[in-house]
Amino acid sequence: MTQQAERPGPRAGRHLTSEDGACLMELVSVAAGEPWSDHPACTHPLLSHVARRVNDATSDRGRAALVRFVPALTVANCEDPLAFARVAASCTRVAMEDDRSVLLRALHAAAVRRSRSDGTRRHGLYLHGTAFRSVDLAVLAVLDRPQDGADLALRRMLSMSLRAVPTPPSALAALARAGQAAMRSPAG
Repeated sequence: MTQQAERPGPRAGRHLTSEDGACLMELVSVAAGEPWSDHPACTHPLLSHVARRVNDATSDRGRAALVRFVPALTVANCEDPLAFARVAASCTRVAMEDDRSVLLRALHAAAVRRSRSDGTRRHGLYLHGTAFRSVDLAVLAVLDRPQDGADLALRRMLSMSLRAVPTPPSALAALARAGQAAMRSPAG
């Protein structure tokens, strides 16, 4: 019996091969038919960052509940530069439910502002820096909650972030076809 079979579901950290286990985004890469990676091309870069942080911050007991996000993450990508700010705003919104720190409020306000306009040089800097740091801080903020509450908040953060990334209709159709095919195939 392999180590992964003994301990099903996603595991924290990055893994060289599936025999070492798999984090949430490595499961997504396999489900999407991509090479083994925790940075699959099928998922928006900041959403992928959220999923990795949520995976690693979730308790071992709570991590199995993240598997339900795999199908949606395989098609959650878009070219919309405003998606970065919407994802960051989703994460900071969840974190601010308990932690109304000045820094979280400022990061949330910046994300909301950036989600409305991408026409400035500052927006490019936001995409590659502040948006990612906002997610990191939001994840850290929810870890101050009791374990079950933190796990729930982390799943909500990932769920809200998924809704912040518009999925192309062609990807949704492919996901629906895959789901129908899976329902028709015999249980193995």
